[in-house]
Amino acid sequence: MYPILNLASILLGFFALIIPIRHIKKTEKSNSGTLFAHAIVSMFSCAASFCLQLFAISQKVSVADWSALTDTVNIIAFVALLLLSGAIFLNILALVSYRRKPPKTPKQ
Repeated sequence: MYPILNLASILLGFFALIIPIRHIKKTEKSNSGTLFAHAIVSMFSCAASFCLQLFAISQKVSVADWSALTDTVNIIAFVALLLLSGAIFLNILALVSYRRKPPKTPKQ
């Protein structure tokens, strides 16, 4: 069961990092409401990724797979720290880059 949880956690983690990267790469200024909504979605997917990792750890504990737990818990904590710091940094960078982009010009 926990390989599925790990795969879903990885996908949600990538999703949490891709959303702000898309806003950083945009060349013109978009609606600020969508930027804030996407930042919230990014952080929620980061939180969901953490929850899935906690469920995977809980599954290992419930089947008493102590060797797998002791082998993987340190790297899981390190990767979770990287994901959280990366998501926060990229979302802040997207918000800062939003302020520096030129406003959207109406099409004629």
